[in-house]
Amino acid sequence: MHPVILSQVHKTYQLDSVGVPALTDINLEVRANCFTVISGPSGSGKTTLLNLIGCIDQADQGDVMVAGQHAQQMSDDDLSDFRARHLGFIFQNFNLLPVLTAYENVEYPLLLTGMPEAQRRERVLALLDAVGLSDRAHSRPGQLSGGQRQRVAIARALATAPQLVLADEPTANLDSETGAAIIALMRRMQREHQVSFVFSSHDPQVQAAADDAVLLHDGRITRVERKMQTDGVSACAAPGPLPYASSHRSAQHGGTLVRTLSLASRNLLRNRRRSLTTLLAMTIGMVAILIFGGYSSSTKYGLQTGSVQQFGHLQIQRQNYFSDGGDNPSAYGIGNYQRMVDAIKRDPVLAPMLAVVTPSLQLGGVAGNYQTGDSRSVMASGVVAEELNQMLSWNDYALTSYAQPLPLIGTPENAVVIGNGVARKLGLCRALQVADCRQGPAKTAADTQSAPDDITALSALERSALPPGNETRIEMLSASAFGAPNVVSLSVVKAQNMGLKAIDDVYIAMHLSQAQKLIYGSAPPQVTGIAVQLQHTDQMPAARERLTQLLATDFKDEALEVLDFGTLYPMYGQSVAFMDSVFGFIAVLIGVIVLFTIGNTMSTAVVERTVEIGTLRAIGLRRAGIRRLFVCEGVLLGVLGAALGVLCAALAAYAINHSGLSYTPPGYVYAYLVQVRVLEDMGLLLGSVLGLVVVAVFSAWWPATRASKLLIVDALRHA
Repeated sequence: MHPVILSQVHKTYQLDSVGVPALTDINLEVRANCFTVISGPSGSGKTTLLNLIGCIDQADQGDVMVAGQHAQQMSDDDLSDFRARHLGFIFQNFNLLPVLTAYENVEYPLLLTGMPEAQRRERVLALLDAVGLSDRAHSRPGQLSGGQRQRVAIARALATAPQLVLADEPTANLDSETGAAIIALMRRMQREHQVSFVFSSHDPQVQAAADDAVLLHDGRITRVERKMQTDGVSACAAPGPLPYASSHRSAQHGGTLVRTLSLASRNLLRNRRRSLTTLLAMTIGMVAILIFGGYSSSTKYGLQTGSVQQFGHLQIQRQNYFSDGGDNPSAYGIGNYQRMVDAIKRDPVLAPMLAVVTPSLQLGGVAGNYQTGDSRSVMASGVVAEELNQMLSWNDYALTSYAQPLPLIGTPENAVVIGNGVARKLGLCRALQVADCRQGPAKTAADTQSAPDDITALSALERSALPPGNETRIEMLSASAFGAPNVVSLSVVKAQNMGLKAIDDVYIAMHLSQAQKLIYGSAPPQVTGIAVQLQHTDQMPAARERLTQLLATDFKDEALEVLDFGTLYPMYGQSVAFMDSVFGFIAVLIGVIVLFTIGNTMSTAVVERTVEIGTLRAIGLRRAGIRRLFVCEGVLLGVLGAALGVLCAALAAYAINHSGLSYTPPGYVYAYLVQVRVLEDMGLLLGSVLGLVVVAVFSAWWPATRASKLLIVDALRHA
């Protein structure tokens, strides 16, 4: 049986819109175990005929049968598997993979067939010994002479014990002496391995060594010469061809994922400068994302921590109190608040989630220091000091906390804490020893506007109950639940910086009982809110749902609602939205830069390695294998860039966090430390790493797909 039979084969190439015939009416039988040479002048169709026999190109008409299979009836993957198992190729320019050693180049076709490692090693070493290169097994092509490289190519072509080896001008790039040695070697290997060799060549040495000679001219066979022994019998032995089952699919592991990644990493190292430039761009991008993301994360968690410390995660209030009743606590008070607090603490669903449950009373009024004649509008909070201080200690994210405990525990009922801004407005900076507090000059009697007589009388009654000489005494005027004005004399124990200027200028904290007396007098006390602070913020949805159920069943007669800290402190949501939008813009910008950087790197690599792509496809690697190889290079770039970016970002974050850098946000009265959370925010870290790797894969996918779609003959012709 003949290993190759061509019947009425035609092949035409399109040059622009003009058809150029390459082969016309080719009928040829290649004998088994023969040394067959195809010769003819340049442009006669030698290489085209060799490509058709090698199943790396398709005929326009006719039938090409190789090893008993009709080439035109096989799919692209079947053709790849067929070439991997039954065909070997020797190229004019050797076409060895430059990043692999001689051993690995010979081994590569065996990886495509899935041969076990022990058998591969035995086969490769035997072939290298047969071609006289056992001592150069670990040398790369760049370390070998032209003749040695061609010997490696011969060994690679014979690795899978093919039925047919095709060689395109195998001695064209060798001197005559080396060429003669290569011809002798191929002749010996052909006989020892009982395989058919088909050459295209101008070399007289090759033609002289041939068993059969096929002469082409202008795309037609003009003569076929076959050597015979003296008795008229063919000079070629004719062992039967190995059967080929078209249903069998090659393993196509590419030598397992580890080997593919190894080849991908070596390819990246071929052009270190370009790979390092790409990695540098990715690393800088990753650092930018993580540093700003870490700063954004720190800011958001800091705002959340401050909000939860002040308001709790959730608050129970009268309906519409937050939107309409902030200046009217008497109309929106909760009377049975203690029963409600006890019910929340005893609830079996809520109890494991709770940190603090505490009532508070918010009220507005006018505070005055009548010794200096200063007054201003204030917003006071009546609190349970022990419970509020417990709320202020909440720090679930282990951030730098700016909350200061209220020094009200163990103080008289009329003791209060005021903001630094209030102390400045009321002329108490010196008395309270407030640092960096510029107090205006003392006012004269002429500068001071007298208070109304009824207010002055109430204030006089309060002052008479206090010992003389109390320089930190103030009076506070507020409307009682009955609409009448009420004045209380208060003793300021401390002034504290409340951070936000708008709060610092109006803040007063007092004991809850004092605030209730000021508003409700002898009537039953009420509160305007019940703060519920949880162990963790992610418990909010479950806690809110349960609180709503509890209010709807046990307190259904009360018009109550549950608000979260984001509603109570709108600036939190606004700040988070702003930080997220800026971070999103930066992330998209960096992603686009990485996309084009890796895409350009991969596209350039495809152009530079076009011949290698053609070689890999010719020896049997499927299109998916080519795509996988380039995608693996993109993955490696992405993983390395992400790893370097995380390392550099962690070092930068450490330096920033220990630098003492501070920043005073707009509207605040003191500076906050600049903090960056990188390793602490696993969501940000994993999301950024995954995002960069995904972008890297996506960037490599298009060039990889383009590489896999290259026609083998076009890729091999690429200069």
